[in-house]
Amino acid sequence: MNEAEEVNYRLDLGDERLWKGDQPVQISSKAFQLLRLLVSNPNRLLTKDEILDAVWGDLYVTEGLVKEYVHDLRLALGDNPKHPRYIETVRGRGYRFLGGIEKGNKPAGAEVRTDVNTPSLVVLPFDNLSDDPQQEYFSDGITEDIITELSRFSELMVIARNSSFAYKDQAVDIKQVARELGVGYVLEGSVRRDQDRLRITAQLIEAESGGHIWGEKFDRELGDIFNLQDEITRYVVGSIAPQIELAELERGRKLSDANLSAYELALKAQALTYDAVRLADSNMLDQAISLANAALELDNRSTHALWTMGMDYVFQHIYGWGDDPDGALITAIKTANRLIGVAPSNAKSYVVRAWAHQYRREYDLALADHRRALELNPNLALNLFTMAWSEAGAGLTSEAKEHA
Repeated sequence: MNEAEEVNYRLDLGDERLWKGDQPVQISSKAFQLLRLLVSNPNRLLTKDEILDAVWGDLYVTEGLVKEYVHDLRLALGDNPKHPRYIETVRGRGYRFLGGIEKGNKPAGAEVRTDVNTPSLVVLPFDNLSDDPQQEYFSDGITEDIITELSRFSELMVIARNSSFAYKDQAVDIKQVARELGVGYVLEGSVRRDQDRLRITAQLIEAESGGHIWGEKFDRELGDIFNLQDEITRYVVGSIAPQIELAELERGRKLSDANLSAYELALKAQALTYDAVRLADSNMLDQAISLANAALELDNRSTHALWTMGMDYVFQHIYGWGDDPDGALITAIKTANRLIGVAPSNAKSYVVRAWAHQYRREYDLALADHRRALELNPNLALNLFTMAWSEAGAGLTSEAKEHA
């Protein structure tokens, strides 16, 4: 690529798309995840092991696969590996993202921009408050597991481990950390051992205001350390994601109606949807559908708008609203199919379709979608709840109890 050529790439984290100007650039879902990881860690060396762990998790793949995806990204970005502008290879170690980042519409002369509308979170290393420094492995393990599991929520942009651990053993200012990493939410915590008991605390903070959104304290007997680590991780992750969603919805309710992005319109539509159900107001639900449509006019691949719209049609059926409550389920399935086509790795995509199948008493189809969602994100409480509901309807009592 000509060095003098003006480049304007935009990485839309909400809808998992790469844009060059106003044209979408076709890359695979895994390539997008890799690019998101690199962009979230500008000018930091990411080792191949870190990349494999963040993008592929427990799935065994070779380092050669990382090289192939980096090659695909370079083709998409028009990057030259011998004279890189975006992705630098550090021979024998890993890769580094070189491009400048501009967030939102603030001019900074940058070449790659991220969509700051997407909820973003950093998990700071949990402090080891025990007298025993050997407990450090446990506090680090809790932090790493929470980061990994939160990364399953496609609607969240979670800062990678190597960036968050740069703040380990430092006295940090939450607002400063949030500015440096470009996040809206910060999770911090601590671990203290007292003989055979462990006390773990965690708190979620809204960065701009410094307000505490959620906090919890766990007192546990020190038994099987790995099972304990898994239990705490599941609980924290299962609690944090809904709390961030609630905070975002409250933000959406306060947005003015002028000059909103596709994500913001979808956010207002989701807030209206929940209010419509709470107040049993069919007109409000119609407004939510209109806002979701407006979001899709700005971006026809807006996952948040499609998910909200799919939900709206299911609610139309449940409450008997609209001209064709029964036909609304068919529309919900079509919307969910479109959503799955856009975001096949988003667990919530399958939940919407499962709801529609459930109300059509198509339990086999509903449970297939619920199980796929469970594979993609085992800690999605919404799926666990509605999956138990579908299993109960299908007569699978023991499975329903387990997931409930």
